[in-house]
Amino acid sequence: MSNADVVDGISSISGSFQIWGVAFVGALIIFCLGICVYRAKSINFLLDRIWIFFGGKLEFNDKELNNDWEIIRDLELFRYRYGFDVETKDHVRSLRNWLSSNNVNFLELRKISNLFDVRLGRIKKDSFKYDIIINVTLILALVSSIIISNIFLNTNDAQFVVVETEQNFHFDGKKLSIYDEKFSRRQCDVMTAGAYPEPGSDDANKKFNKYIACGIFGVEGKKFYQDTIKKSKAFSAGIFVACFGMILVFGYQIIKYIMASKINKRIEEYSKYKNLKNNEDLGIE
Repeated sequence: MSNADVVDGISSISGSFQIWGVAFVGALIIFCLGICVYRAKSINFLLDRIWIFFGGKLEFNDKELNNDWEIIRDLELFRYRYGFDVETKDHVRSLRNWLSSNNVNFLELRKISNLFDVRLGRIKKDSFKYDIIINVTLILALVSSIIISNIFLNTNDAQFVVVETEQNFHFDGKKLSIYDEKFSRRQCDVMTAGAYPEPGSDDANKKFNKYIACGIFGVEGKKFYQDTIKKSKAFSAGIFVACFGMILVFGYQIIKYIMASKINKRIEEYSKYKNLKNNEDLGIE
């Protein structure tokens, strides 16, 4: 039996990396589309804008939107550019009035636009303490994922499987480890020089698995090993990039929570100041 035939009986954990990679990219695309639909608040509105963007007829299915382009301008400006959850022109008007009456800088508020409830006319929560704790916990979990992925994937010790029996074994480029035993190339040369064993009983399976696993020392086996290591390290790097990106998102969200809490505090102080000022004007102590 040739070395290539032996290697055909071995598979690596890296074989599923491509599937996970495609699944991750697909999930990312679906997530981005979901965000677009969420911010549009209407699938018809979103499809209309996509249609017009790509050269379609400058007309909307929604009659109200089609009859008042001023609504479109305000909605696009406040919903897409600034990120506020507005659906009508009245929402835009009430938002502007709220900014004026609470002495809040618009440029500052737009940084936390997703935390502002236009309908209620206030920031969604008085305190974001628990939200901050949750985000910190998620960041720690992502950091742990990066560390764990580096420990198990970014290493020269690769895990393989004997296809027929699904027996796991490890190879670090120098020694093969199977059944808590270690085999050097010389030991494997002696083992593969004998007759090809057939699987069957437990003892026969052990001999078969060792024989097949020893194929990793051959020329084709070495190439297979190097390819597996490259895929493992690439997958580890992909996990790092994905997790690091999510850490930045959660970190930025924490900053927004802190900003929202500060704005709430200033609004409260400004409200007290206005009440005090009104009382003074009315001569009330």
